[in-house]
Amino acid sequence: MGKKLFFGSNLKMYKNTQETVDFLSRLVDNTKDISRDDIHLFIIPSYTTLEGATTKVDRRYVQIGAQNMCWEEKGQFTGEISPLMLGEMNIDLVMIGHSERRHVFRETDIEENKKVLCALEHGMTALLCIGETGEQKEYGISREILREQLIVGFHNVPAKYADHIWVAYEPVWSIGVNGSPASPDYAEEMHAVIHQTLEEIFGPAGRQIPALYGGSVNPGNASQLIVQPHIDGLFVGRAAWDADKFNALIRQAMKAAEGDIMADCKSIIQGQSHLGLPTHDVQATIDFYKQLGFEIEWQGRPDQSVFLKTGDCVLEVYTQDQIAEKSGAWDHVALSTPDIEAVYEYVKSLGYEALEGKICGLPFYSNGVRYFTILGPNQEKVEFSQKL
Repeated sequence: MGKKLFFGSNLKMYKNTQETVDFLSRLVDNTKDISRDDIHLFIIPSYTTLEGATTKVDRRYVQIGAQNMCWEEKGQFTGEISPLMLGEMNIDLVMIGHSERRHVFRETDIEENKKVLCALEHGMTALLCIGETGEQKEYGISREILREQLIVGFHNVPAKYADHIWVAYEPVWSIGVNGSPASPDYAEEMHAVIHQTLEEIFGPAGRQIPALYGGSVNPGNASQLIVQPHIDGLFVGRAAWDADKFNALIRQAMKAAEGDIMADCKSIIQGQSHLGLPTHDVQATIDFYKQLGFEIEWQGRPDQSVFLKTGDCVLEVYTQDQIAEKSGAWDHVALSTPDIEAVYEYVKSLGYEALEGKICGLPFYSNGVRYFTILGPNQEKVEFSQKL
């Protein structure tokens, strides 16, 4: 797999304790053969089922979240649940700002911000839900609404918490029995806005925050949604409430994502005779490219390159600390890496400048210029040039 995919569901006010435990147990049994290095699986049941969900299910395979939380530890807040109470049950995450909390119970962005801060300060992952209404979409202000919800929702949140923040984009008009799913293109457009805004808020740390799409996700659109470059996972509704069907949807989406990543890699490889691939994990990279039809041509000591070959294309895999040494050997080097930011900064330090508006993945050469193409784990591509 390329990037880690997120799959989850909010059970809302459905399923009693036994039904919830049965559902979770079945889901874990169905999916435990899938490496958790490839997926992040989470379920958010109702409050009254949390004790059973957290104590009777193997938490190595599924994270358990709460549907809401008060921003105070204790006090005169009748009917609310405090972070200390959730902590007693070892809750992993808290969903904040679901559209039903915003539009049925009239919660504001400022209240959601208080809850985000409280959840993070108590060691829980904060899953902030955002989304525009149908009316706001018609007025053409969807981007502005999402930006406002993010900027206010994460106000005064330190960047150090970025690895405990998730975002779920759920357009209000797409949720529920009568909802209609957003098109993959529209969802991708909104997710691009989300990622851009997160980077504005948190700086480079914002790039690691996953953004999930939720809103009438089903087996008919899951594959088209998950392959969008800025969509990191699927927040599935009623299509996930049957463990067998959710398992099938997850596997279908994973297959689509893997196929899309391979197609991207093939487009970069096609037509080139010698590629250099620095990586954090040489063996994982070798295993991945074997799936593209490569076979080991030569393998020396652990500190030496490994050469793979398919047809006339030779692939040289080596560790990232060899970039400077290797980069002078070719006019065009394609880099596949699980950490695009680290490579991006390192390549810039070698004197390369990022190119704008280039079509990546196609071999091209120019007298006196060397090129780099970087393919990242989220299918993002960056190109660099350097005059020789």
